[in-house]
Amino acid sequence: MQINKYGKILIGLTGNIASGKSLVLKLFDNRLFEKIDSDSIARGHLLKLRPSDLPDNMPIEEIFSKRGKINKDRLSFIAFSEREIMREIEKVIHPRTINDIEKILKNQEKRFAIIESALLFESGLDGFFDKVITVFAPFETRLRRLMKRAGIDRTEAQKRIDFQMDEYEKVLRSDFVIDNSKDKDWLKRQVSNIEEHLRNLYRQTEHQKTLRK
Repeated sequence: MQINKYGKILIGLTGNIASGKSLVLKLFDNRLFEKIDSDSIARGHLLKLRPSDLPDNMPIEEIFSKRGKINKDRLSFIAFSEREIMREIEKVIHPRTINDIEKILKNQEKRFAIIESALLFESGLDGFFDKVITVFAPFETRLRRLMKRAGIDRTEAQKRIDFQMDEYEKVLRSDFVIDNSKDKDWLKRQVSNIEEHLRNLYRQTEHQKTLRK
């Protein structure tokens, strides 16, 4: 699977559940970055799935209602317990999501695009980005956020957290790490530092292009 960048510098933004990715995305300068929430795009395609989209060996009755629509409650359970089923669903959803992302990239003029994706590493997409940012937050902080946000108990929240790739592995594989353990001002300062680094990256890239002419 490839992503057509259309000449843009692509920045991947990821992090485990309840780490604060969406908040961080909002803090990046709208004048500089085209912001794309790939998870929201993927959810849209997920809700449009039909039984005929999946292989015959999938437990269709567990995923869809009798009317052929996605069973949201059941899917929430499957998403954090049934890896093989989710892989099959992702095989259908990911190409459609990437196609939508490419349409956005093609039709906007900003030099940078920052794409939020919870499964950036898990999907093997990290190699397509020029830089990758991981948002990090302590385990207990994420646990409390998730329990409150999803209305679930501690056991279920921990199960969902444990289901994902280890957060420290993502940190080690990233170009930048944003610590979301303090207040919003602390986040803003980190985002500002990364923006400055990326501006310098753009200047260097343009300079190299000039030298090659």
